Amino acid sequence: MEILSYPIGILVGLLPVILDLGPSQLPAHLLLDGRTVCAVTAAAPGCTIDLGLDPRIHRLDLVRSDDAGRVSERVTRWIN
Repeated sequence: MEILSYPIGILVGLLPVILDLGPSQLPAHLLLDGRTVCAVTAAAPGCTIDLGLDPRIHRLDLVRSDDAGRVSERVTRWIN
């Protein structure tokens, strides 16, 4: 699993994020600052997130959970 988008500079507004689910292709969720912003599947490997109007540090987490709801994989990227 990997967050492929690697934006640089000071970011505000809408940002497209492209993700790779890895060899298993099992679904995952993208979180922005701890809140789910989209479900990620092999058919929809990305989404657009809203960073707001003011520049600040944000945390992106790509999270995959097992059948019991426990996090089985997590990838994190800080932006801004």
